[in-house]
Amino acid sequence: MVEFFHRNYSRDAAGCYYVQNGPQKVYVSLEVAPFVVRRAADGWSVLPYNQQLVPRTAYMTPEGQLLLEIGGELALLDDRDLVWLVEEALSDWDGELATLPAQLRLPEGGLPLQSAPLAALLADYGIVSQPVP
Repeated sequence: MVEFFHRNYSRDAAGCYYVQNGPQKVYVSLEVAPFVVRRAADGWSVLPYNQQLVPRTAYMTPEGQLLLEIGGELALLDDRDLVWLVEEALSDWDGELATLPAQLRLPEGGLPLQSAPLAALLADYGIVSQPVP
């Protein structure tokens, strides 16, 4: 399944994500972001590809979603990793966006952290979350 998505999950010029199966193209409605990122023992893994990549920036939405720019794409942090990240990388944070620190303190170094609404992030990255056929 991982290999199938690695070969067939893509983005068109308009910013819509799709899965191509032969001549058929099925567009994907995104609840949040086109990818999910998980913390791995030796870094970060981007799903559905399961590739190890290095994030460049982190974003916290007003709703509490944590997204990473990783491999030039926007990925939502898997909620199974959120507790670890908050405890380790944001241990002094009080949970208010107004006091969000400027970076995540990760074992491999600091990662820039910004507050941004999801709609603005999608627009900045040119992502269409609800494609129209």
